[in-house]
Amino acid sequence: MPFFLENGTILMKLSSSPEQARVSGTVNNNKWQKLMDTSIGLGLEIDRFAARLYSGRLDYEEQQALLDSIASRNERFGEIVAFFAEKEGDSDFGRFLRSTYKDFLHARTLRQTR
Repeated sequence: MPFFLENGTILMKLSSSPEQARVSGTVNNNKWQKLMDTSIGLGLEIDRFAARLYSGRLDYEEQQALLDSIASRNERFGEIVAFFAEKEGDSDFGRFLRSTYKDFLHARTLRQTR
């Protein structure tokens, strides 16, 4: 489970279920959890689509539909990360998002400039 090592008391709830895992107690960990709360559904959907995609029992059209579904969820995730990164500006958390998710943000920027 990702978390930020920073001064303060960090509270973590570990779970094999991503929607039940939590981190809080410090400024950046609280922000991280808010991002996770906002985007966890997309990640779970992508996991389900990917599992079906690799099941090996799909025709070409079904594979393409799943790939399109994954791409649209990835795009939505990029929008969420961009919102948080813009909101955070040049804070530690904002810089972390721009560095860690640069591929999502770069792809989003490219689409906006076309």
